[in-house]
Amino acid sequence: MLRLVMIANPGIYVAMAAATRAFTWDAEELLSWGGNLGALSLHGQPWRLLVGAYLHASPQHIFGNLVLLGIAGAYVEPRIGAWTSLAVYSVCGLAASALSAWGHPEVVGVGASGAIAGLLGLIMAFYLSGRHPE
Repeated sequence: MLRLVMIANPGIYVAMAAATRAFTWDAEELLSWGGNLGALSLHGQPWRLLVGAYLHASPQHIFGNLVLLGIAGAYVEPRIGAWTSLAVYSVCGLAASALSAWGHPEVVGVGASGAIAGLLGLIMAFYLSGRHPE
């Protein structure tokens, strides 16, 4: 399932690039594509919490997130299953987006970093608990 996320993220990025004829975007443009802005996300447009987690602002941004997702996903998914991995990724992404919206309500947030951090946190929990499945 995380492979689908690794296809969706660059797919959305390429669609944005084709539609705008650009490879980087400012806050206003990201907001028009569904970026997470607390003033909107927490007041009537909660869909932005999820959509913003699939948008990326630049080639470096998406490349870095895809590398980390590939590494974390390759470890996590075989150990806890595809659907559970997707659930962890999604819940962590939504939680990170909500926290960002609440903590910085006037900043447009995009990217999968919060979801990926959740996967990395799960890996740490496996090792710290001594129950890392092999």
